[in-house]
Amino acid sequence: MADEQNRVTHSFELFSLLQPQHPSLKDKRTFIKDYAVYRRDSDCTHYLLYPRIKGGSRDNPYRRYKTKRDNASKTANSIFELMEALKLGKFYVIRGEVTCPKELSQWLSTQPHGLEIAWRLYQRWQERSLLGESSPYANCSTMVNLHFWKTKNPLLHHFHFHVLLFPYAFVKSFDDPENGEAFELVRRQFPIAENGKRMPFTEAQLDQLKTSWKKAVLNCCFRHGVSCPSLEAGGDVDIFFKYIDLSTGKGKAYFVHRLKYQTRPPIVDFTKYSNRNLDCAWPSEKLLTYTNRTRVYGWLGNRKAMVPEKPSSAICKLSPFDSKPMTYVGVMTLNQVLAQSGGKLGTLDFRKGKPIFGNLTEAQLAWLKAADYSALGNPGQNLHEYCLH
Repeated sequence: MADEQNRVTHSFELFSLLQPQHPSLKDKRTFIKDYAVYRRDSDCTHYLLYPRIKGGSRDNPYRRYKTKRDNASKTANSIFELMEALKLGKFYVIRGEVTCPKELSQWLSTQPHGLEIAWRLYQRWQERSLLGESSPYANCSTMVNLHFWKTKNPLLHHFHFHVLLFPYAFVKSFDDPENGEAFELVRRQFPIAENGKRMPFTEAQLDQLKTSWKKAVLNCCFRHGVSCPSLEAGGDVDIFFKYIDLSTGKGKAYFVHRLKYQTRPPIVDFTKYSNRNLDCAWPSEKLLTYTNRTRVYGWLGNRKAMVPEKPSSAICKLSPFDSKPMTYVGVMTLNQVLAQSGGKLGTLDFRKGKPIFGNLTEAQLAWLKAADYSALGNPGQNLHEYCLH
């Protein structure tokens, strides 16, 4: 893809999160130190710019977002290295969402140990159904995140799980009396659905998963004395699964963006929401501090032992377009970037794994200059006059 502009990456998040406007977050602002500069490849003449931040609160929403984003990229990179080392060829991942009904979500939100109760509910269901002996994905591995908030309005509770299911399991390849057993990582074959297409589950299998999740939820509600009329009256539960083909550049890029999406902390969504609704209620401590740690089940937790660790010099940032390694150029200040770009910059953002190209407006450029740490006579000054929201 040819491009004629240097572009600031993740500008949507940068403008929304670096300088939050809600009164509850004003002590969490920070500033831009400089930009890490990359080329998509050695032949590319234009740059992708990744802001580096300095000063202010360690709980700054953009800093939290950036940390999770970088960790997600490292996790994805380790999985891609595993694919290559084990010569797995076509590699598939199944993404899923498993949702608690609104009555249970509301009750869990009032409990001091609501998160732990939700995790126990999910783990029982996964052990008995999703990865159970009767499942086509028995002994496979998952990466799971629990969200308790709604994306569009994080002040509303909505307990649900984001699941990445890796449909591979270790099977015994041979048993040598002298050298012991040997195992091979083998992909479980996708079932043939009723319409003739390969899908993560047939309709019958998906119905069984829904039935078992509904039963697990109702048992949980009964155990804790929670009324759940939406299910007791015959309603259905919300479960969704879809596979991702990691054998393609597009599939890899989508997988990376999916990881970043499901591992983001709720303070990111609250900051965006509160910037648009400055008079909204203050967030709970849980909403501000929840780390959204990923829980890994099965063999994937041992992936570092399965692949030799590369030296740090071989680790680089992956392209957001195709997940191929990019060429690191160095670090530039905003003034250096603008001088190299002729005073103009573009933006690069992603939504659902798809790139969105734009151009910085004069107001956005003024905001970047005001947020530049080196240009501040008094770091920590109020940038309210440059607010873009």
